[in-house]
Parts: sequence; structure tokens; C-alpha cells
Amino acid sequence: MAELVAAQKLNENEALPVYGIVTDGKRWEFGKLLHDQFTQNSDGYSVEQLAQLFGVLQFMFDSASSSIS
Repeated sequence: MAELVAAQKLNENEALPVYGIVTDGKRWEFGKLLHDQFTQNSDGYSVEQLAQLFGVLQFMFDSASSSIS
């Protein structure tokens, strides 16, 4: 969360969402910070769920790309 706040400050635009990924190498968790609201994906994903994991990653990259264009 602290890294997302730091990234938001570097962007100098709280209306631009900031996305974060945390992993221990086995479990992946995702979140988004927009203004002062943090949203965490309620499900974590493991490397055994590669299709879902890659789907979430693709969604995050697409969302980040569309918010800056």
C-alpha cells in the first residue's frame, strides 16, 4: 500500500489509478489505488491457476494502458 501511495504522489495525479501486485512466488494478490480508495482483489491466485493469473495480469495491464491514453 505504501508503494502505491508513493507511485500516486510521483504521478502527481490522484485521478490516475495505480495498480499493485504482491507475490511470495506462490500466491499473487492484486490491488488498485484511486484517489484515497484502495481496492484489493478478494481472491489470491496461485501458480497452479495460470490461466486466471494471466487473465488478471492482462486485465490490469489493459486497464493501466487505457487510463493513460
